[in-house]
Amino acid sequence: MIVIPNGISYDKIIRTGRIYICSVTYTNVRHSWKHKERFLDTNEFIFVLDGTVHLRVNNKVFNIGKNEFLIMPAFSTIAGERPSESACSFYTVAYEGGVDILNRRERKKQSVAGNIVLIYEILRKMRTVYRPEIPDNPELDALFLTLAYELKAKEDSEIDTGLPMQKMLDYIHDHVNQALSIDDLCKEFNYSSDYISKLFKKYYGITVKQYINQVKMSTAKHLLTTSHLTVEQVGNAIGYDSVRLFYKFFKYHEKVTPSEYRKTHK
Repeated sequence: MIVIPNGISYDKIIRTGRIYICSVTYTNVRHSWKHKERFLDTNEFIFVLDGTVHLRVNNKVFNIGKNEFLIMPAFSTIAGERPSESACSFYTVAYEGGVDILNRRERKKQSVAGNIVLIYEILRKMRTVYRPEIPDNPELDALFLTLAYELKAKEDSEIDTGLPMQKMLDYIHDHVNQALSIDDLCKEFNYSSDYISKLFKKYYGITVKQYINQVKMSTAKHLLTTSHLTVEQVGNAIGYDSVRLFYKFFKYHEKVTPSEYRKTHK
């Protein structure tokens, strides 16, 4: 069973929400890519992982950057405003039904503050679970509801982009390809290790090392399932110069080797 905040729950048989997932798509494109014009007959959620997607929705322009999302209502006409300046990757989810956080009158792009590892994991899981030949998939609907309420929780959070916590999170995600520790955060932001540790415990209930490992694992799994990089290159991308150490790190956390994980989830 998947239990969602505010009392909403799914058990794959009994539905207690008003949502239906029509499709889940992951897109990875090179620079100079431009979105084709099309008409939406369902609501559509777009979440950008890398780069910037330039969209025009009913003649209103949106530049959606990394870790930002936009909800586009049904019966909208969308098109690329201009080509992308760099490579882009993003998820899109077409859905019917209503969830408060996803059905505002004012349509605007929004940023995800705080820990985005869970957001990445939910989207990756949705892509794995989605099967076009299965028109009615309660588990997929439940995952999207979980995502919706997670986004709501992030929005309601007191963490603001001007606070040191958000700056440290951004630093970790921007330097995931390096060996990171709490000492690096101390040097970069001139805070004591005790202060940083208290912040992570307060907001996430885990240590700095655990958070860094979560980010690295999420990035590694994403690359293993969506790219053609070798296992060694994936290890390099999260700060491991030794493929042996990367194998050891990955298997410790996931209980399978990177190669086995790729074979199962590709």
